[in-house]
Amino acid sequence: MATIYLFYILKGKIETVNFNSLLIPFQINIELLILVFLLMPLNWGIEMMKWKRLTNKFQSLSYFQAIQSILSGIFIGLLTPNRIGEVGGRLLFIRKENRPKALYVNSVCSLSQTMATLFFGMIAIIFFRDEIASNIKIQKELLLIVSMIAVMMFLYIYFRSNSLKLVYNFVGQKFAKDHTLNEFDITKLERLNVLLFSILRYVVFGLQFFLLLFILIPSAGFWQLFMAVCLIYLSATVVPTAWLSSLPVRTSFAFLIIEMIGFDGFFGLISSVLLWIINLFIPAVFGIISLKGLNFKKVLNKKNAL
Repeated sequence: MATIYLFYILKGKIETVNFNSLLIPFQINIELLILVFLLMPLNWGIEMMKWKRLTNKFQSLSYFQAIQSILSGIFIGLLTPNRIGEVGGRLLFIRKENRPKALYVNSVCSLSQTMATLFFGMIAIIFFRDEIASNIKIQKELLLIVSMIAVMMFLYIYFRSNSLKLVYNFVGQKFAKDHTLNEFDITKLERLNVLLFSILRYVVFGLQFFLLLFILIPSAGFWQLFMAVCLIYLSATVVPTAWLSSLPVRTSFAFLIIEMIGFDGFFGLISSVLLWIINLFIPAVFGIISLKGLNFKKVLNKKNAL
């Protein structure tokens, strides 16, 4: 629905937009734009550190292999709904007998990033509680209660619940006979460490989005824009998307939320598309290169030998 509404709004707007004039803010603030590009490798570098630290518990990956794994995952993830293929790209660099553990590790990494998104998203909901309540016709108190329950539930799953291990024990038996994850554990301290890395990564890509919006909307306040970014990320996380609708849905939320806080939603849409190009499309190109450099014949021979 958000996408349909967006197309309806943009139908009249696009005809009146002077795209040459949109380049002027980026030309004036070229340093900020360069900074957004420079933050991209830091963004994925932090994700690589999370992945490497946990996979090193059962298989040693070099930094080069770890970053190849991440880039391959980005490329394959872009071709699948909700980027579920991302883990498949990462598993190409993991030995067959270790893949159940890698799946488990990937789930912990993903869940930690979701935790960071929920945490900052809840702060954004509190910040914009009046605007949200009036736009979606819900009581502010109920909005806050639901948000807090969601965060507490994910915290429990992340730090205490054993349900993920039960699932991957079942998967592990499909990969290797009598293989389970019972002897493999990620301690609470390690989970906390990964969560802190996820929060740091969130701040990095949140800052990227903020800088792109600030270039186009310099009159907006820092907290107003950053909280809007947090709300956009939260909305994009909780709404499932298919491959072809992923980008339109995410840019729709950027458009609607920027409109909600009193600015031209077109700036949110442009910033969202640019960020997608910088953080996903460009790394995906390097992911193709990583896959081309992978010796699939050698990988298949290893599989047959196991």
